[in-house]
Amino acid sequence: MGNGGGVGGGANVGELRLRYVDYRPGRRLVVLYRDDRGAEYVAVADSVGGVGIADNHVTLHRYPHDPQLVHLADPAAALVALLGQTSAVDGVRRVEEVGAVAVERLAWVPLTRAVVAIGGVVLKMYAEPADASAALAAMAARPATLPSAPVVAADEPRGLVVFERLTGQPLGRDAALAAVESAADLLVTWQMATIDRPVLTPDDLLVSSTGPRELVGFARQELGERLEQIVERLRREVPAGVESVVCHGDFNVGQLLATSTGLALVDLDTACRAPRGFDEASYAANLVAGRPGDLELASRVLDELCVRTGADRQVAQWLLVAVMLRRVDRPIRRFKRSWPRRVTALVTDLERAIVGTR
Repeated sequence: MGNGGGVGGGANVGELRLRYVDYRPGRRLVVLYRDDRGAEYVAVADSVGGVGIADNHVTLHRYPHDPQLVHLADPAAALVALLGQTSAVDGVRRVEEVGAVAVERLAWVPLTRAVVAIGGVVLKMYAEPADASAALAAMAARPATLPSAPVVAADEPRGLVVFERLTGQPLGRDAALAAVESAADLLVTWQMATIDRPVLTPDDLLVSSTGPRELVGFARQELGERLEQIVERLRREVPAGVESVVCHGDFNVGQLLATSTGLALVDLDTACRAPRGFDEASYAANLVAGRPGDLELASRVLDELCVRTGADRQVAQWLLVAVMLRRVDRPIRRFKRSWPRRVTALVTDLERAIVGTR
């Protein structure tokens, strides 16, 4: 195993516990571990074939070292100095006010993106500079009446975007139904934006579920076969003539921040154009994780959202199943202790949900 960074030759690594798996059969394996001292490590193997990785070159990286997010390991002072080189004068002044404070990690997807807080700002790091550009374009298109965290500085070539840190509390799953009215208002406002993005078609949605379906099929062949039957039915019933609208792209209750003035919508960097009802379906699908009653809650939430936003309920049902397919591998990727049961339950809920697409 190669040492990719942050793991010294004499480092004492404690007992490792698996936390996250991103396995793309035949292409790549990324594994996140945490040891008994709280340190985190990422093992990366490319061109993985078959079921083993013994013959493949594997590199090990200790957080905050990430081979695709080179600035994640920088201390706060270095990040502030780096962002101070940007040309966004007002943003630079805001960032410089932060001073030398600690970096607080808010989110991290190894090799893809990370979100950290530094004082009163939030810094997003993207492995692909194009993703930073997309985030800036989405914020530039944001209607003035949509409450969200404004951009204060950016360095697109390095994949860095700085946002004002809003004071508030992210909503939890238990607030999903109660927040429907406000969530619908935010969606309607966001749909007023003018943004130049390729349209995500129903066919694109099915293609985007290929990876998750492959992983489930690799882990449990019989479940993979059931998923293929669901996809075949979706292909036969693709909704036609549906208007495309500006969508958040990853709309869920966790993207809603309760502030002193109401709910704010964050993480607009995933913005896209998609069939009307896609965001509503995403919000509902996020509630389905293989637990008893999940699908019933999601259906009720989707009913309420469609009534308030005007989305066609039958189209939204098709989109709900399509989005659920994109999430069907979550228990495996997050290595839930009961992942075989949870994935089986998700596939069963998909089979139940597709009955409502007619």
